[in-house]
Amino acid sequence: MILYEEAGPLEPVNLKPTVHNTMYLKGTGEWQLDDATRLWAAVIWGELNEGVETYHIEGADDGDESTPVTVVQDGKKTDLGIEIDAGIDHQFGENLRAELKLGYLFVGSAFGPTADDIFMIRPQLAITF
Repeated sequence: MILYEEAGPLEPVNLKPTVHNTMYLKGTGEWQLDDATRLWAAVIWGELNEGVETYHIEGADDGDESTPVTVVQDGKKTDLGIEIDAGIDHQFGENLRAELKLGYLFVGSAFGPTADDIFMIRPQLAITF
């Protein structure tokens, strides 16, 4: 779980993310394909040190308002899941760089029984001068 540190009333806000209640293991690899192109990948497994209570709703989802709906407690869960990240970047000369980053999170049980996996695709173009 990524949180941001809180600042006191007269202190500047520290926007460096900090990780609390979490244990993770990360493996990374990087390959230089040529002088201008780099490929990288990472796999991250995460678990909470202290579980969180999760719940789900049971009952028919048929639109009938007379059907009873029950909230069921699933217990404390600690599994955050496994994230896979990959990317490629290419330097087009001194002032132009293009990147493509991909990420996929196979959510764990700590997000609840109905949480969907999460993915991200992020293209970037950087012009420096």
